[in-house]
Amino acid sequence: MFEDALRAANLALVAGSGGYRIVPTGAAASTSEIANSEAVGYATETIQLKFVTAPEMRKLIEPILPGVVDNASQGTQLVIKGATGQRSSVRELVKQFDVNWLRNMSFGLYIPKQTDARLIVPELEKLINGNDAPTKGLVRLIAMEKLNGILAVSIQPQYLEDVQRWVNVLDREGRITSRACSSTGCRTAVPRTSQRRSSQHSAAAKAAAVRTAAIPATTMRRRTTSRASASRTVSPPQTKAARSRTAGAACRSRKRCRRRQRHRDQAQRHHHQ
Repeated sequence: MFEDALRAANLALVAGSGGYRIVPTGAAASTSEIANSEAVGYATETIQLKFVTAPEMRKLIEPILPGVVDNASQGTQLVIKGATGQRSSVRELVKQFDVNWLRNMSFGLYIPKQTDARLIVPELEKLINGNDAPTKGLVRLIAMEKLNGILAVSIQPQYLEDVQRWVNVLDREGRITSRACSSTGCRTAVPRTSQRRSSQHSAAAKAAAVRTAAIPATTMRRRTTSRASASRTVSPPQTKAARSRTAGAACRSRKRCRRRQRHRDQAQRHHHQ
């Protein structure tokens, strides 16, 4: 933290014979001696690479820690100058990228300034490795989430120029989208897949509204009338006593009907006689 504050003020902590002293960063870079990885303060350190050359490794380090890799770096010897934290970060990057599968490969690390790298990589894949792209299968793209960067690896270094150009274009488009979104009250970027899904949902809702509007008014009235009549014909459940009274009344009515019918039949027979 202390060295970070000094670096913000363009100062550096340098070890001397009688202890540490604070000097301008430019003076520290010109007077620092070769030190080991455990040295505290601003120092010069050499790192021996195994699989990747120093110029290629510099392409990865420079976007993250500009000015730390010294021009004396050549072959497989990487020379770095910086504060304790800067040199530690370089060693971590070397552990991550000085690996066998990157041997004899050209690569570059591109960090968007305005847009999340995770949103750029899918579009970049379509442009670089699409079915109609001349570089299909020749460039490998890896999103570096912690660095918000895009690592491009290829056996042909000229293809990396295309990657850098498209990253700049997509980053610029993302910045324009962010400005337009902020003016309309948006707060987060929405991936295109989410936009397509939301448009499909809205289209389905519109289609449902159209189908509802297309139903004839007479049909709607019939449905409403049938529902209303059904609700009117439903009678509340009767009690046991009420059911008994209803059954008794029906029975008495049937007996009277039978007596009347017998009287009619007797009258007709008497008339014929």
